[in-house]
Amino acid sequence: MAEKKTVVEQPTEADERALLEYLSDKKEDVQIGDRTYRLGPLRKGTRLFVTNLLLKEADPEWGDTKKQMFEDKMQSKIAAAYLLNSWWSLFFLFGVVWHFYWRWLYYVKQYTDSDYSALMLLCKKKAEKQTRAFMQNTTLTTVTKMTTMMMTRDEVKRTQVAHSGEQHGAAQ
Repeated sequence: MAEKKTVVEQPTEADERALLEYLSDKKEDVQIGDRTYRLGPLRKGTRLFVTNLLLKEADPEWGDTKKQMFEDKMQSKIAAAYLLNSWWSLFFLFGVVWHFYWRWLYYVKQYTDSDYSALMLLCKKKAEKQTRAFMQNTTLTTVTKMTTMMMTRDEVKRTQVAHSGEQHGAAQ
């Protein structure tokens, strides 16, 4: 039986636009309930804020009742942080804007967890893009250091012997 050869086709203009939209970190629209929000690149302060929220949830000193109340409101708190995405909104005056906004989303708008799924997917994509860039920059910076140690062959052999658990000079 002859195998079918796959024909590689050039991407269409729509494919190119979709790729460019994914690679660029422009503002994107996300639908939550009946409203559309525009979300730009995530700021570091926003990611730290959300991390602190998640760490509070895992606090072992809290009782079960307090944990349950916190978990019910968690998606609204995280969504409010992502939608505000600004130091002024999250931290200024002890975060009064954020405190008001997550309560607005939770009590007044009454969005469910499924309403927030599109927002969480978009923020995950934006966070992965930033993390990948950070890791690549760190690797490149480490490689270009002036103090990178170059080992001689004898040093490499001694290191390999030490890692293998053999004694230096022992017959093999």
